[in-house]
Amino acid sequence: MRSVCDASFTAQAAAGASGDEVDEGVCGTGMSLIFITIHFILLDLFREASTNVLSLKWNLIDYLPQNSNGQGGYSLLWNHIFSARKSMNSESRIGDPIVLLAGNFTIPHPKLAYTLRSIGRQIGKNLVLKHQHIFQATNAKSPLKAGDVLALNVQICPHQTTRTAPPGENRYSKGKLPSSLLTHSIASCFPTPLRTNLPPLSKFSVPVASEQKQMNFSSPGVTGMWSCRACPTKWRVVYKGDGKGEEVRVVVWHSFGDTPYRAQEYWKMLVRREMPLLSKEKRNSEFCVTRGQWLDFEVDEGED
Repeated sequence: MRSVCDASFTAQAAAGASGDEVDEGVCGTGMSLIFITIHFILLDLFREASTNVLSLKWNLIDYLPQNSNGQGGYSLLWNHIFSARKSMNSESRIGDPIVLLAGNFTIPHPKLAYTLRSIGRQIGKNLVLKHQHIFQATNAKSPLKAGDVLALNVQICPHQTTRTAPPGENRYSKGKLPSSLLTHSIASCFPTPLRTNLPPLSKFSVPVASEQKQMNFSSPGVTGMWSCRACPTKWRVVYKGDGKGEEVRVVVWHSFGDTPYRAQEYWKMLVRREMPLLSKEKRNSEFCVTRGQWLDFEVDEGED
């Protein structure tokens, strides 16, 4: 994992260094009309800049925690996954941690500390990346409450977030609402007295059948497995504190499949794509959910 403020890392991503074949089209008919009177050299420069932006966005997972001052955080490159696959051993059942995918980063907040721990390893034939989103109270006299965690706009995959802000003004996302599944999974793990400052249900979309089924089985103290309906992501929410709100962990697993081809396909599902000029088919976010196909996968339940 590298800091987002690492200039060489940013340049590498912007140049599309992954070698993956990425569909980089951005200018539709409307854009051609807008720029028809612009000199062709300027138009080429605009297209090149747009292509570089998409190469960066589509080869980068950038929704993991970042410092508010922009001086650090976690971002995952396709190159990391591509290189990690080379270290996999067909004879291994559960592999050793992959150094390239390991990391530990903490962001302090007024009421809590937000830590992300990352580890990747081979499980069976699959490459599985585990992220532990850890929220710890920093004041022993002030227990951690559900609203304190939810207010941090936690996002664990393109489709699961506690963010309630409306989408930008575009024809495909306007008026759409995010899923409440992640918010529900976090809030329901807290004891009832600590479930305060929760966002209203009107901020979320109506749960689909698969989401409602998961919600129906949730209850305080039960650390069930949750899953996203649009990408190979699973998670558990673990509450610690004997009712005193000391720590909450959202343990997330992403599968990158058992072959290089599946790794590429799963990567596309795990990259958030929500830009003003993007067509409906290319969007992938909490507002535009596209159902993909992936194989079920095992996870490691260890503390590392």
